[in-house]
Amino acid sequence: MTNEKIQNNLLNSKNDLKSILKIPLNSITDLIIILKKFNSIVECQTSGIFIEHHNKLIYIAAYGKNDYKLLNQSLNIYESVEGKIFSDNAEVIIEKSIDIDYFKPNSSSSNIILPMTIVGAPIIHEEKIIGGIIAFNRVRNTLFTEKDLAVLKKISLYVTELLASNRDNLFDKKLYHTNREIVDYMPFPLFICSTKGDIEEFSIAAADLLDSDNRNNLYGKNIKEILKLIDNKNELIDIEKITEDIINLKDAVEIYNVRFTKNPEKTYNLIIKYINPDRMIHNLLFYLINTEDVNAVKQQLITSIAHELRTPMTAIMGAVQILLSDFDSTKVSPTQKEFLSILKSQSERFSTILSTIIDYKETTDSLGLKEEKTNLFEIINEIEVIFSEKLKNKNVTIEKINIEKDMIVKGEIYSIKHIYNQIIDNAIKFSPENSTITIKNDGSRLDNSKWYKVVSIKDEGPGIDEKILPTIFDSFSRHDQAVHTKIGTGLGLSIVKQLVDTMGGYIEVGNIENGGAIITISFLT
Repeated sequence: MTNEKIQNNLLNSKNDLKSILKIPLNSITDLIIILKKFNSIVECQTSGIFIEHHNKLIYIAAYGKNDYKLLNQSLNIYESVEGKIFSDNAEVIIEKSIDIDYFKPNSSSSNIILPMTIVGAPIIHEEKIIGGIIAFNRVRNTLFTEKDLAVLKKISLYVTELLASNRDNLFDKKLYHTNREIVDYMPFPLFICSTKGDIEEFSIAAADLLDSDNRNNLYGKNIKEILKLIDNKNELIDIEKITEDIINLKDAVEIYNVRFTKNPEKTYNLIIKYINPDRMIHNLLFYLINTEDVNAVKQQLITSIAHELRTPMTAIMGAVQILLSDFDSTKVSPTQKEFLSILKSQSERFSTILSTIIDYKETTDSLGLKEEKTNLFEIINEIEVIFSEKLKNKNVTIEKINIEKDMIVKGEIYSIKHIYNQIIDNAIKFSPENSTITIKNDGSRLDNSKWYKVVSIKDEGPGIDEKILPTIFDSFSRHDQAVHTKIGTGLGLSIVKQLVDTMGGYIEVGNIENGGAIITISFLT
């Protein structure tokens, strides 16, 4: 480019700037006209004007590529280039947006929405920063200059009076209040926080849960100071550590059966999610679902279906049994006999599944368990007798090691019977013929100033796939699909886990190096 052309461009830029500074300012539309002309002067792709509102930076005007994504966008002050301009009163010329501390280097907005180069300046009124103006450009090897910044500063001064005098009327109030009302009336406790944990919005149910008379007292408080929660081991949940992990991994966490330290009667599932869509919004969502409310609806539906199916299934099983008993007096072909046998075995399987589902409902309904002294020695001996026929059919033996007569633990006797019944049944089911199931007293252990009696049950079966171990206690999860003869709903171990947790114990599942699975249960003594 010749010197003459450069001088002409500079002259045109000055003339363009003078024309911008003569545009009457009455509304957001006027601001957009100014941004359009500004883009042509500094040759940028997109520009925008934002104001501060309730600790958020909200774009009120934008023009250029993807301007619709900027308009009405709400940004966290400490996680955006705009935040640097606002909080540091900083005029900036940035070559790469991801190079500054205020911006998350792994966020989608730094790599997709925000461009490679940025120029920005604060908008100041009566020595207070009220917003800012910014321009973006994704063209490679292009960097804004001090001249571009000087143009930006003059425009920021020109629009200051309009912004200052109409600050609360410039953003889309309808959109803001609609979103606020949606959060307000969520039917469960919900908190929307910055990634630093500062509370920005919350539902009425959240305020009620915290017995907060003055809702304004919650705004700006840190979530880790509000949510003092303990898990089923009565250990304090480290909210700060969990949120850091979520942000770094861009994931969500769900923690079952948590309680408030000040109100331990109710149990909740805590869900924490990191929201970071391409619109550059960084937020953490915390919501608490009362497990009683959610599970009651699910369980009622499931058990209603199970009860309805039980009657016709009983009739089918009875009819099949009668047909099978008449084989000697009835001419039945080998194929018919084979199909009747299949029908009988599958009917029994289906009946077992129905009974397990109903048992699950009855068990979870009675989780307000009695605290009583129970003798594990007597329960283990009783269960060995109950399963004697199954053991005999597979030629599987039970070996008891150090099972003493006075193994007394705290826990409801019926529930502990159910726990060992389910575990021994599973061990037999997956044990190969001519193998041994070992029930061993592993002694006592001290944990958090409490003594536990520890008993392990080990089999010589195929073990458990390492991939499914983390979900082995989830409801309705079955991991034996490859073994078609196995009967199950995936509820057995879920019931066991709930009962053990409710009685203050621990249950652990793992594999043995030389083959087989091992389940270890610890009960309070």
